[in-house]
Amino acid sequence: MLFWYVLLKGGTNTSYGLKFVRENSFQPQHGARTNATKIVIVITDGQSADSVSTKHEAQLLHNQGIKVYAVGVGSDVSQII
Repeated sequence: MLFWYVLLKGGTNTSYGLKFVRENSFQPQHGARTNATKIVIVITDGQSADSVSTKHEAQLLHNQGIKVYAVGVGSDVSQII
């Protein structure tokens, strides 16, 4: 199942996007299968507005066995992790 979440209010609220995915995706009622690999791909063009919350939400996804990959695009990407 593919979910798209787009925030068009400006800024980079990455933690909210991760929280939305964690609470609404990968659920059986949305087509998730227990034996399927669960992956989140975050595509962002800037720094997270709240890096502490973003790391926390990513950790919660990781704790649920969900793999999180981040792809930075544009001139505001400053590091490779």
